[in-house]
Amino acid sequence: MEHLVLLSSSTVLAPNAASNPIAAQHTTVERALDDAGLDRPGYFATNAFRWQSIRTHRVLRTAFPDAITAPVHERDIVEVAVRALLTDSQNTAYVVLGAGPVAIRDQVAATAEALGGPVRLEQVDVATYRAELTAHLPESLADRLIGADGSVPPLPAALAIDAVPELLGRRALTFPRGPATTRTISADRAPILASPVAEAVTAGGIRHDS
Repeated sequence: MEHLVLLSSSTVLAPNAASNPIAAQHTTVERALDDAGLDRPGYFATNAFRWQSIRTHRVLRTAFPDAITAPVHERDIVEVAVRALLTDSQNTAYVVLGAGPVAIRDQVAATAEALGGPVRLEQVDVATYRAELTAHLPESLADRLIGADGSVPPLPAALAIDAVPELLGRRALTFPRGPATTRTISADRAPILASPVAEAVTAGGIRHDS
């Protein structure tokens, strides 16, 4: 194998990386592959997969409707990885941070727009929220999220430099409002990542379909 690009995480750069179990896992692998290129995305937009209540009842229950995340579109992650594979990116790390912070209530509104119908946002108490989170997340991660009032803290400004504009020559993609969102919420399983990877590699470069 001549060239390897590791899908890591921007959490390895966070001030609390040493106590973050996600960062710890990625740091271990990064150290083992010290000659690889690194693709370090932030909060995946495809974390919307866990919104099972939208899929089943068109409602999202949360204790923190105004919590903030910065969803990273899967196509940004894929295209940065492919560009890194096609260039000399050994020992180079690319941070992929998304288009900017979006409140949970705005993400729900975008999802409703994509689905073509209303999605209700229901605020619940923290105990109920935690019980629903731990159905699909480890307790330690659920408690970490609750401790941040449902938000995913951004990186320090000095480190929060998104690779997409310079590497891909365009802005980062926003939280999906079209078919990708509908596919994410409506389908039981959706090949989110496979399609753009295949397109980019087959073309021998980077393609972007808006």
